[in-house]
Amino acid sequence: MAVEYRDETPFKGDNHTPTELANAIRTKKYGKDVREPVAQLADKLADAVLGKNIGNVVATPTKVFDNLSKLKETYPNGADGVMVTVDNGHKYFWQDNKWVDFGVYQSEGMTKVIKSSDVFQSNINYGNISAWNNATFTINSDGSITIDDSETYTDRGIIFSLENITKYFNVKIVTQSLEPSATIDFWKYNPNGSNGLGSKVSDINKDTDSLQMLSIPSDADRVLVAVHGRGTLKIKVSANDDGLVTVDEYLNLFKSSIDVNNLVDSEVKGIELPLNKIGAFGNATMTNYGDEVVVDVKANNAGFTTTYFTANSERVQIHVDGEFTQKGIAVQVNYVDTTSGKSKYFKVANISGGKMKDLTFDASSLIIYQHADPDKFRLLIQSNIDSAEGNNPVGKIILRSLSIYNPTSEGVNNSLLYNYKLKKTLSNVIAKLDEFGSDISKLKTLSSNSYVTLPDGSKGRIIYANGQLTVKNNTYKKILFLGNSLLLGLSTDGSHGAPFGLTASNPTKDWAYLLTQKLQAKYSSSVVVNKLHDAVFEQSESDENSQNYINNNFSKAEKNNDLVIIQIGDNVNSDLRRTTFKANFEKLINTVRDANPTADILIAGVWFDGGGLQNWLLDFASGHGCMFAPLHDLYRSDTIATVGDKITFADDVQMKVYEAIKTHPGDKGHVLIADRIYSTLYPK
Repeated sequence: MAVEYRDETPFKGDNHTPTELANAIRTKKYGKDVREPVAQLADKLADAVLGKNIGNVVATPTKVFDNLSKLKETYPNGADGVMVTVDNGHKYFWQDNKWVDFGVYQSEGMTKVIKSSDVFQSNINYGNISAWNNATFTINSDGSITIDDSETYTDRGIIFSLENITKYFNVKIVTQSLEPSATIDFWKYNPNGSNGLGSKVSDINKDTDSLQMLSIPSDADRVLVAVHGRGTLKIKVSANDDGLVTVDEYLNLFKSSIDVNNLVDSEVKGIELPLNKIGAFGNATMTNYGDEVVVDVKANNAGFTTTYFTANSERVQIHVDGEFTQKGIAVQVNYVDTTSGKSKYFKVANISGGKMKDLTFDASSLIIYQHADPDKFRLLIQSNIDSAEGNNPVGKIILRSLSIYNPTSEGVNNSLLYNYKLKKTLSNVIAKLDEFGSDISKLKTLSSNSYVTLPDGSKGRIIYANGQLTVKNNTYKKILFLGNSLLLGLSTDGSHGAPFGLTASNPTKDWAYLLTQKLQAKYSSSVVVNKLHDAVFEQSESDENSQNYINNNFSKAEKNNDLVIIQIGDNVNSDLRRTTFKANFEKLINTVRDANPTADILIAGVWFDGGGLQNWLLDFASGHGCMFAPLHDLYRSDTIATVGDKITFADDVQMKVYEAIKTHPGDKGHVLIADRIYSTLYPK
């Protein structure tokens, strides 16, 4: 995006949006008018991290006035917050150094929404939200929406029309009093569909304060948030093309604009030309006073000239400090045409107002199109009749410093956002953002080993998920098991009842069943369990096959679990499989985290430890915030099955253990696996 330093007006006010601050940073000419918006932007980023209001996003009126005149009389120079006038019921914000009318604050029968567009650019039409299946709802003054309880219509929801095609729908659960079995989901709404709803896009985590980014189908013009079950739900929503904004994104965006850490003052200011190397030309005399040189211009077209310098950049920067007594002066570049050998001129700017200012010119264009010799540029600072209207060229031009910088095309100093006087200020801002980023990085790593004691005496683990720091207790009511034949090796297709682990004597003897029973006994309540076979991932011999497993299975797997146990590794039994497994295992874990953002992850393995994979998994787990339960030491002659052992399926069909499967855990082995995983979840 091309931005030029053209705006010389002072920067005023302290209640600007982030967009206004960014524009000021890009366009204000003088350092003092850039430092202030930079500081204000840093404050807003800090507030964003702390969860405070940003810009105009506030929940209730800050103050109420009889009319706009009273408001202007009280705050002629602006103030933070929402100001409401009684005579028309409108709300006002201080923007662009004036009080701006943002329409009706409150209308009859409905509270007007104050929408947040500072962090999310929302494309939701708040005036066109409708009910599905007789839902009743309220749009609150803070922008949240409350969906009421209903005894009659337990399946209900609200429909949002999108003014523009957008990519993401963001939902935050503010509060909820839903019954435990209640669910929330997100739909592409189509009332003409066979089900009268359309197509389901995703489940929504109903935990309070959870924040989720949901993808909107590209052909959707309406979406539905549906509630299934009794209770009240309050949410905040937005729709945009950028998704959730985190402090990490702010930090990366800011750093990508200008990397001041790589700058050196002597480089960024350019080569300062010694004053004794600057001469006079035309009808003018020059006096050197040591810290400044003064040229006394006696006629038209006279002034200062530099010696030759080399330039080839499209944005050669001229930094100059000085004054003049005339109405105006001109700055020109003198160059030599390589085709003719003649001296030619290019006017950079006319300057008025008595004070010189920094300028730029495009040397590369002169070289390419005017055949300028890149080693023979000179700068002329002169007084002409046409430098300003009614100008008398006679007078003095005073020069204290002059430096010329020729940045490379890829150098950060060539950025149109760059001004060397801002280096220290920008360094401080980025240092503070780095501090935020460092703090957040530390918080993200706490999940594996940091606990707090909850009011009921139980332990809670500190976790960072969905951009929020929270405490999660280790109570697991919804669990996803991933495993190979040790989990789902018998009746895998369900032909003899529910699948269970090889070679347990019956479905109630495998490790997953035994572990579930232990957890239910601990909580005195039921635990919801879902299972997924991971042998295909173990057996993959290419990145494509590994990714296909992830795509095909997790699109339909149950999401938002409290705990995910991944029993894995036994079929990774060749060099090619080990290489493929190690290259793609992190992708598997990342997909698990995306689908289960607040879940604990426990990796268990490896019963058949080939090629030292168990140690590799241990290192991986410790570096990725996962728990790890080693299994190979449990593999012994007394813990594996015996040929001839009887296995009874859920439908009472029986089989016997045969030679090829006897090394799988018998009942004793399954007990030890369940105990090992349980003790890892609840260490003494």
